[in-house]
Amino acid sequence: MKEAARDFHWMGGIRSSLSARSKGLTTIEVLVSLLILASLIIFAAPVFEFSRRTTLETEQYDTVSQIANDILRDLKAGADWRQVKEIWEREVITRHGADFSVQILPDESSVEGVTEIELTILWNGLLGGTYQEVFTTHVFDKGGPFERH
Repeated sequence: MKEAARDFHWMGGIRSSLSARSKGLTTIEVLVSLLILASLIIFAAPVFEFSRRTTLETEQYDTVSQIANDILRDLKAGADWRQVKEIWEREVITRHGADFSVQILPDESSVEGVTEIELTILWNGLLGGTYQEVFTTHVFDKGGPFERH
């Protein structure tokens, strides 16, 4: 009889423990869950921020490449480099959170009939700081000091 009572008491203890368990989480379980969640946020947030910055930087450099290609296309189409300079230098291009500006400078020591052009694209990025990319190319000079009459 004592064994049956002890078994019954033991079984009742399990039932009461299970019913308490089904009502909610203990304080320790809640704290452990919060700790796990906080550690995930602490370690995952920098990864997402790095990914965002990398994507933004890639988009800005893609924009620089596109601007340079557009300018080279204009030069290749036969336009005088002075006209291309006038058109591109007066506009500010805003894309991907940055303002891009263009400078086209001729090299003073150009060969007669050919001018070396230095194309500089500047922008202030959201990532901080001023960036620039410099390209050089040669164009036939259709006017200016080297033109023959």
